[in-house]
Amino acid sequence: MSWQDFVDNDLVETGKVRQGAIIGFDGNMWAASPNFRFLAGEGAAIVKLCNTPENYLAGVTVVGVRYLGAKGDTRSVVARKSATGVILAKTKQAVVIGRYDESQNPGEAQLTVEKLADYLIENGT
Repeated sequence: MSWQDFVDNDLVETGKVRQGAIIGFDGNMWAASPNFRFLAGEGAAIVKLCNTPENYLAGVTVVGVRYLGAKGDTRSVVARKSATGVILAKTKQAVVIGRYDESQNPGEAQLTVEKLADYLIENGT
């Protein structure tokens, strides 16, 4: 299975997240939904936040949109903007990212992103 398959099948096709991505710890994109491309420096900032989740209140910018930190721990970081948000879940080698919109349930989006992260961790990534 390719990285793109994980984004397409395990994130977006669930209907629980609108867009998704997987990035390496160097901040580079491994796979992403169409039109979900990070601006310069966003990938590195996302990885840094996942490595220091206690700083979640500083928020995070993803694809040019600034989200306010809502929760952060060693498991994941959740950030919101109005009724939309992003979930960042760290694996052994990467960060899984899911963006939900106002038509989706934030809790279900978080579970979906964390489930893929768990699968990747169990398989060494």
